[in-house]
This record gives sequence, structure tokens and C-alpha cells, in this order.
Amino acid sequence: MVLETVAPDTDANLHEALDGAIEKLAEVRRGRTENYKGRDHIKQFQDADMAVILDVLQRLAEFLPHAAIVSGPSEDTPARFDPNALPDMISLIASLQPGNLQQHIAGLDLRVRSLLADQRITPIIAPEGGGPSLSSWLQELFGAADGGRGQITVLDLSLVPSDVMTTIVSVLGRLVLETAQRHRRATKATLPTVLVLEEAHNFVQRQGPDIDDSVAQCNSFILHRIVNDRDQELVCRLAPDSTGSLLKELPSLPTQEAILIGIATEIPLVFDVRPLPTPQRPSSAHPDFWNVWTQQRDLDLDLNDLASDWSD
Repeated sequence: MVLETVAPDTDANLHEALDGAIEKLAEVRRGRTENYKGRDHIKQFQDADMAVILDVLQRLAEFLPHAAIVSGPSEDTPARFDPNALPDMISLIASLQPGNLQQHIAGLDLRVRSLLADQRITPIIAPEGGGPSLSSWLQELFGAADGGRGQITVLDLSLVPSDVMTTIVSVLGRLVLETAQRHRRATKATLPTVLVLEEAHNFVQRQGPDIDDSVAQCNSFILHRIVNDRDQELVCRLAPDSTGSLLKELPSLPTQEAILIGIATEIPLVFDVRPLPTPQRPSSAHPDFWNVWTQQRDLDLDLNDLASDWSD
């Protein structure tokens, strides 16, 4: 396929360069191969061998065509469209294809229409008024004039239904990652970004075979009290062997105490979490059972307003 894109006048030179490169690489390999009991074993390559290989590849690259750069929009380009028109567009495209393709996409059409009719996720995939522009959304997420310096953005997903939570978190994570990648490509500099997921294990498909691999991609862990045996085993497999005795304390860690392991610290640490001022605290305090049940505190519960807000 590479040869098909090469100009005819350079074709002969490329073939000659390929033959020379193959012979040189085979020579390096033979120099590191020894026969033991009738089987060839390749010994570890040395720096001199790698220098020869790199030189051969660089010489060969001079004869190869430059990769074509495709411009214009792609399937990953953010483009506004009416999501409600998507099912009809899919059906139209299917009707223009040969064969009975429409019969095979009936299930897809039903799933898309069901998703668009789900009021729990409609504000996200088809917000009224089209929602904010991509530029304003990114500025709100990463920071605007200050270039994101010191920007902390908290996304409250506490009322998002569990069956759509994974989808939403996946989209947010992809947008954050792609923003950082595009910034690096445009400026040759990194955009230091930390994505913190509270109760991150809830976003991993626990029944899937790759849960260990998924969680293992995290660089650092802040571990509060863990009493579930399965979660303890998972953490122990990811942590260094030297932290075994420390991790045994996980089931008995007191409130506001945690263990930090990973690249964020040179050695595992047990630390106390400082209490936040009351206005800055999340709504995660223990239920005030006694004061409410003994009527020392008014609950101020209006179920009519709650039901009305819930159904809107």
C-alpha cells in the first residue's frame, strides 16, 4: 500500500532502500541471536544496536511519502444538529441503501427514539434553546481569562439516574481529555488537569471483566473507610506490597481520616481531612435523626412542592 503512493521516479530508490534496511536489521538480529538446544534465543539489544536500527529507519523514512493530512470536519467534530431529527435521518439513509437495510435498523430506531423521549437525559442531549456554545461551556469548565489557573469546577450529579450516570460521566471525561490533547497539539504545552471522581467505582461496570484494568489506570488513590471485602481485595491488588499492613486499617479508619497512595506521594500516607467551613461543606452530613424525631428541629417538609418539582 505504501508503494502505491510513491512517485514512479522514487519507486526504484525506495525498493533499494527497503532491501538494504531489511538486510541491515536482519544482521543486527543475527548478532543478538544464539542457538540453545536447537532453538534460537534473542539476547537483549544494546544501545549500539538501537542506534543502528534508528539510523536505518531514518534513512528509509527519507524515501517514504509524507502522510496526507485530511482537512475538514470529521465524525468527532462538534457540530450542532437537532437530535430529534436523528431517527428520521437514519431511516432516510437506510431507505437509500440497497437491500432491506431498514428491517435491520428497526431496533436501533426504537432505542434512539426511546432515548430522546427519556426526560431524565433530554436536558443533556437535547436542551431547550440548544444549550450553551462549546466555547462558553469549556470556559465555564476550565476557566476563562485566567487560562484555568486555580479553577475548580464541581459537577453535582447526585440526582442523575444511575442508569444514565455512566454515559454522562464518560462524555464528560472524553471532553476533558480531548480538550487537554488539543491544547497540547496547538501550543506544545500541557494543560495540567486533575479529574476527581467521588465514589469512582460506581462508574465502572462491576460485572465487566476489565474492572481491575479500568481502576488501575488511576494514578493516585485517596482511600477512606472500606468495609466491603471485594473492594478491599481490589485495592490491595493495585497497591504496592509494602502497603499491606497499612491497608489492613481500611475497615476501621475513623471519619475524616484517609490513606493516600500513588504517584501523588513518595510514600503511602495516612492523613486527616481538615473540616471545611459550614457554607463550603457538601450536603453529606449524617441524618439528624434524634433532633427531628423528638421535634427539636422543624423538618420543613413540603411533599407537594417536592412532587411538583420532581415531575416537571
